[in-house]
Amino acid sequence: MKIAVLGGAGAMGRITLHDLLESPQVTRILVGDLNLEAATALLEGFGDERLEAAALDVRDSSATAQILSGYDVLINSTQYYFNLEAMKAALEGEVHYVDLGGLFHMTRRQVTLDEDFRRADRVAVLGCGSTPGITNVMARYACDRLEQVQAIDIKIGAADFTESSRSFVTPYSIDTVLDECVLPPYVFEEGEWLELPPFSGREEVQFPPPIGQSVAHYTLHSEVATFPLSFKSKGVQRVTFRIAFPQEFIQTIKMLVDLNLADDKPLDVCGAQIRPRDLLTRVLTPNHSSEDVIPNDRDCIRVEVSGRRGGRDIQYTMESLISPYPRWRASAGALDTGVPPSIIAQMIGRGEIAERGVLSPEQCVPPLAFFEELARRGIHVDAIVREPVG
Repeated sequence: MKIAVLGGAGAMGRITLHDLLESPQVTRILVGDLNLEAATALLEGFGDERLEAAALDVRDSSATAQILSGYDVLINSTQYYFNLEAMKAALEGEVHYVDLGGLFHMTRRQVTLDEDFRRADRVAVLGCGSTPGITNVMARYACDRLEQVQAIDIKIGAADFTESSRSFVTPYSIDTVLDECVLPPYVFEEGEWLELPPFSGREEVQFPPPIGQSVAHYTLHSEVATFPLSFKSKGVQRVTFRIAFPQEFIQTIKMLVDLNLADDKPLDVCGAQIRPRDLLTRVLTPNHSSEDVIPNDRDCIRVEVSGRRGGRDIQYTMESLISPYPRWRASAGALDTGVPPSIIAQMIGRGEIAERGVLSPEQCVPPLAFFEELARRGIHVDAIVREPVG
């Protein structure tokens, strides 16, 4: 199969490349990136003849589509702002599509292309990273084992013990982190989506060591947009998403926001129009070749599903504690985000996902097969079932 990775030279895209290259079924990989120099340098480092680089600007859907023609699946690893343009390029290039998520509002816009993908006999799977992604398939596994679903609560914990000369390191795109912390989060309660203030929904959560007890808050995420629709037939009444960043990390983010460095409005700086967020993103985006560090972080992905079966209250707790992957020098956060899109793209290429249209992972990814693939990469999913005895 032939797979194109848009944004392949980025932090998550390069982990996806590592995974694709370990599959003998993948015969060709296109690394498309706005920065051709970075993509070319990355390919030289891999030294695999299946790789080719191309300069791609996803904002030019037609030009992107021409380059995609002949490939089977497009994995979009760019910033979620460009998801619609990437989907349109996939449609025009007649390829299947996978991305890392749309942060609620973009996801809602993307699903409007469902009929277009059905007519094209293609599938677009939205949100195939860690969260969304792994969380979605966890929810599917649990909901399939319940007759009724009352609530789905997602809780994400992280800790980073990496020794680095940089005093402030973001776990993934600083743009996405800022949006998660600044944009009002949504929850689904009693059949309605509710907009809440940023940093609301505070909850003390006990994660497994070495993360430990952390403070989690509601965050804007696409699972809250898709789960109420995917599990409507089960009667789901509540869907929430909380994330527990380290408190010092949250304090720094709040300071950056208070200093207006997250603003999109351009400022006149010595005659040049500069968006504060663009400057902040440029400063905080790491140069992957500038520092040789050994990742030492942990991610905990937890999905709690409450419901009923056989007239009894049942709760499933789906959980995965992810560690770094030394062989690729990949952090836990990069591993659990970069690997799932590779797995799902290959499932599409092998015909294991036969559905068509615009879907989220809980609607089309087979849970057990997906969990088995994760386990081969060192990502293990556990299920804890709580039910009354007697």
